[in-house]
Amino acid sequence: QPLAICDRNADVGSAEDFAAMQEYAQCSEITKDKPILLLEGIKSHGRTGNKIIEFLHAIQEARDMDIQLGIMYRSWAMKLLLTMWMAIDSDDWQTQFERTFCVKIFNREKELEGWEVVHQDTKELFYYRSERPLEEYVTSQEQSLRTLFRHYNTGEGHDFNMEPVQDMCSGINAIFGKDERRSAMYSVIH
Repeated sequence: QPLAICDRNADVGSAEDFAAMQEYAQCSEITKDKPILLLEGIKSHGRTGNKIIEFLHAIQEARDMDIQLGIMYRSWAMKLLLTMWMAIDSDDWQTQFERTFCVKIFNREKELEGWEVVHQDTKELFYYRSERPLEEYVTSQEQSLRTLFRHYNTGEGHDFNMEPVQDMCSGINAIFGKDERRSAMYSVIH
């Protein structure tokens, strides 16, 4: 299905791309039988843009190395993700999050007992380079980005500090109005 962000269709991908991305949307059961790359700690390499890259590279590395991906609940990764995507808004939020991103969330260190944990700092994740063919790598990353943006925060729910999340569309709404944002034409300069 087409990707819509702030009620606007995002003109990305083709039917062939969608078919190829289905491979990456399938999650294997996460078990103690395979190593798990763990995103942990509060320190990260850089600001928001770098953190997003680090998260995407972690997903890619786990795919490339055929290992699993885990996230400590009180970590830089969870803070990043809940600020912009997947706000806590239901009792089964954690299960939904794990299924959506093919990850295991660990709430306490004790839960790591019996797991073969792969530790990596965020600078290593930032500089990770996949050896997959470029087309395969792009398809994998596109699926990860689409997954994030299918679950952007709309101002409903809260983050892990129980603070209300912001609406990621609030900037567009402030400029164009919520009713006009679908048809507004604009450019972004970064």
